[in-house]
Amino acid sequence: MKSNMIILAAAIVLSLSILFSAIYLGYAILKMNEANQATAIQSEQPLLMDSDEAAQYLGIQTETLVAKVKKERIEKASLAVYDTYRFIPFLEIDGVIYFTRSELVKWAEYQTINR
Repeated sequence: MKSNMIILAAAIVLSLSILFSAIYLGYAILKMNEANQATAIQSEQPLLMDSDEAAQYLGIQTETLVAKVKKERIEKASLAVYDTYRFIPFLEIDGVIYFTRSELVKWAEYQTINR
């Protein structure tokens, strides 16, 4: 009788542990899928943005962004050393200015902290 109760209790504990493990694993898999979907959406976006796209991303007018880049380019030319995100980061390819989202985010964070 006592051994039957022990076996029953062990079976219940084992069943509950299997149930909670399944719930936990299901939740972990769901979170991993959500993260993968977010990464897939980001990877569908082009790496480089032109001035119009960058201005829209920052929530400012294109003319404001272009003027700031021109002004900062002149200021940067006169400096030997400066903080990386003091100026708007951009690439120039064949005379066309491009921006990356990740660098614009870092620039905006730097500006928020250091102003």
